[in-house]
Amino acid sequence: MATKLIEQHQSGIKDTDAFREFIMNAPPFDVDKIKAVCSLEESGDYLSDTIYRWFPTQEGGSSLVLINCPEGVDSNDVAETVWAAFGSFLKLPKPKYILSQSHDVKEVILTILTFDERK
Repeated sequence: MATKLIEQHQSGIKDTDAFREFIMNAPPFDVDKIKAVCSLEESGDYLSDTIYRWFPTQEGGSSLVLINCPEGVDSNDVAETVWAAFGSFLKLPKPKYILSQSHDVKEVILTILTFDERK
């Protein structure tokens, strides 16, 4: 599910109705959010520490991590930190990642979708 969503996102959503139906027919999923509310220079350490200490280990079939960070931040550093933290601490089942940057975002925000493919 997560792989198909990433493929559609990366190639550009051409048929919005089909994409909406695809999402509506997805397996059940839980949504969690993590915000790095700190100075952007410290966001890497903050995210890694938060994932390690406070983010619960998720059950399910697969997961999707949407990383949104402000423009001007080194997005590769943020992505590497998040990828390494989730990978090292084994918090998510089969994680996939999508990174985006926005003028409107003032902190790093992770939105984690955990899909339960057994239902």
